Amino acid sequence: MTANSASPGSEPAAGREQALCCLDASGRILATNARWRAAMRRASGTWAKNVDGNELCASPVLLAALRAVQRGEAGAREVTAAAAQWPLPGAGVFVVRGDATGATISFATPGERTEPEAASGPLPDAYSLLGRAILAAAPDAAFVLAADGGDCWRVLDVNDVAATLHGATRDELLGASFFAATPAADEAATRAQFAVLQRTGAVRFATRRQRRDGRGVPCEVSATILRLAGHSYAIAFVRDCSEQQEREAELATQAMRLEIAVRSSGVGFWDWLLADDATFFSREWKAQLGYGPDEVADRFDEWQRLCHPDDIAPTLELVQRHLAGGTTVFEAEFRMRHRDGDYRWILSQGRVVRDAAGKAVRLVGCHVDVTARRRAEHERMAMLARLEQMQRLEAMGTLAGGLAHDFNNILTVIAGNVDLAELSIGDAATQREALGDVRRGAARARALVRQIQVFSRNDPPERSVTAVHELLGETLRLLRASLPNAIALASAVAPDLPDVDVDPQQIQQLLLNLGANAWQAIGTRPGRVELRAERVLLAPAAAAALDLPPGDYVRIVVADDGCGMDAATRERIFEPFFTTRLEHGGTGLGLSVVHGIARRHGGAVTVVSEPGQGSTFTLHLPAHQDPAAGATGLPAAGRSAGPGRLLLVEDDAALLRVQKRGLELLGHRVAAFDEPVAAFAALRSEPQGWAAVVADFDLPGLRGSEFARAVRELFPTLPIVLTSGLVTAELTLAVQQLGGARVLAKPFLPRDLAALLASLLAELQPRDGR
Repeated sequence: MTANSASPGSEPAAGREQALCCLDASGRILATNARWRAAMRRASGTWAKNVDGNELCASPVLLAALRAVQRGEAGAREVTAAAAQWPLPGAGVFVVRGDATGATISFATPGERTEPEAASGPLPDAYSLLGRAILAAAPDAAFVLAADGGDCWRVLDVNDVAATLHGATRDELLGASFFAATPAADEAATRAQFAVLQRTGAVRFATRRQRRDGRGVPCEVSATILRLAGHSYAIAFVRDCSEQQEREAELATQAMRLEIAVRSSGVGFWDWLLADDATFFSREWKAQLGYGPDEVADRFDEWQRLCHPDDIAPTLELVQRHLAGGTTVFEAEFRMRHRDGDYRWILSQGRVVRDAAGKAVRLVGCHVDVTARRRAEHERMAMLARLEQMQRLEAMGTLAGGLAHDFNNILTVIAGNVDLAELSIGDAATQREALGDVRRGAARARALVRQIQVFSRNDPPERSVTAVHELLGETLRLLRASLPNAIALASAVAPDLPDVDVDPQQIQQLLLNLGANAWQAIGTRPGRVELRAERVLLAPAAAAALDLPPGDYVRIVVADDGCGMDAATRERIFEPFFTTRLEHGGTGLGLSVVHGIARRHGGAVTVVSEPGQGSTFTLHLPAHQDPAAGATGLPAAGRSAGPGRLLLVEDDAALLRVQKRGLELLGHRVAAFDEPVAAFAALRSEPQGWAAVVADFDLPGLRGSEFARAVRELFPTLPIVLTSGLVTAELTLAVQQLGGARVLAKPFLPRDLAALLASLLAELQPRDGR
């Protein structure tokens, strides 16, 4: 280490007894130790200036000694305190060492050691002051090497860190070649690097060092060439990279595991910097859409470009809600265009990252293709719908025999009474009685047909507030028609039942399934099926047992005294396709449909059964919370539709005749037509004086819906009633689009039609201002 390699203000190291001063080639003081500064402070005059940053201003004798050692006239020159004109009492000696590059001066009082501790090896005196201290303070292994002559790359000095690194003592390293601790496999490369060091004066490279125990240590070597006293020396710092390499290897392993996990999971990652819209999309994110790593730019507008136009605004609304603190996690499902042109459903989840001030700075999250899940859910719902339809057809087959029996009874009553009325001409009392029976038989047939239509149709579920009494009444009528005569049907319905918010068609299907199941459990022997209904308030414990929230419920019980079930059968009774009636053609769908319908309506169904003790199925349905809501029927017959005429269009001559006569008896003026073209011509020829139009939905040549649209274009506010024997979704949509129109299901009485017309006119009057 040369003197001029020190810096002003640094603290030189020295023996404890000596006061030391380090100078450059011009005599400027570079550094002093505490002992030197303390001695100079006790002095006065020019001696007190002998501190860091000043030029040496001692006696001419001391200056002459300094110049002499710099010129190489002596390896060291002693100057006594007296000769140097040291101003303080007490003898002492100054020792001057140095060369053309710099010098050191030490001062000791009598009895003190005046020779500084010698460095290991042939190092110049200029090194002894600062070099050893710098080596000792270095955090890495430090070497001073000879860099010229026959001893090139011999170790002249090392610090304790170097000894620890090599598992050796300091004395074992001193005097040896630097390459002695280099593994044989690395020696050639290390020597090549030191050749570069000789040429350029500095080098840095990675290598390995070999410990005394034979273990190799990965290291980084930084070396520099210095010139001191006419010779070249190398200062080499060797950093142990073992821990760094272990950390890097662990990070690489973790990164590899993360990459494997990400690719295996199919999860893509994104990172959105909100300030400048800079965005990172992971390799898997892009792969989900069929793109390579470099085929989609890391920009936010790329997401907008690929996202379905209808999904951009709703998704960004969810983002803003999350950034505003409205949600703890951002979550959205949207469609993104795949490279093949199709759209994929994507589930995206993320969290906001905020700075110290709470400002949102970035949004990070993951990106999963859920198209398969969406399709599976759609297929599952479609399969459930098909299963329910299959079960409905199965139930209809079960009911068919009983319904045919009931219909034959009704037709027998109607035909017999018509014949009786014809034979009783002139006997008014007998005719009235016969016609009354005909009317009642027709009403029974109408009610039965309506229930069959509701039960058998495959319309989408439509929930409404429904009166349980009415629902159970219709169900009991269907059950009575289907049960064999040997099986008694009993009912006990409490009077205070609340309404329920359900799809009446599905709940009726559920109850008919339970009824059919009870009948089949009884078999051909005489038996009993009982239907009970009551209002219950489920406490928390009872509700938890049913996996329902506590509250007000309607409890419906269907019990039988049939064969019952063992525990194994009870465990599987609600499984799809599980049946105990394979030999009788059972599909195993009935009770699984019962369970599914109950759950979709927020309810539960349970069973209690033992072999030979019959079965009791219990259904709980949540009570509707608004007691004022409920289903409403047709209004009662009232006044006529108005002073004008009714246009009646019906292609069935008998129906046209009975409707026309009935309406006229109720005070209406009716223009009747059996085909729509003539009816429409009458409207156009006489546009004034019409009160309403009544037309069948299925007309020859021109459908009733098309006829109604033509009427609406000609008369924007004229009331319209479409009649049909089968009210379909198509008919309902057509009426909704018309406005000022209603649907009336066949069969109906003229008074029903009159009442509906009166209600419709009353509804339209405020709008028309009449």
